[in-house]
Amino acid sequence: MTYKYQKTPTNKQWTNAPTFNVYQIQTAVDIAIGDDGMRGNEVIEILEHERKEAYKSHMHAYHGHDR
Repeated sequence: MTYKYQKTPTNKQWTNAPTFNVYQIQTAVDIAIGDDGMRGNEVIEILEHERKEAYKSHMHAYHGHDR
């Protein structure tokens, strides 16, 4: 089976990804795996961490540190 977002996105793809609110993501995760909310919270924490890392990487490149 091939998933739509199977590959790791580039920083540009990450910042231009479709947007869903936290409630939608958390609910979808909990429904998909039949969880009580713990895994949904974990997924949100992962997404927040990934967003911060992508932002730091973008700012690092923007300020010319990758040249």
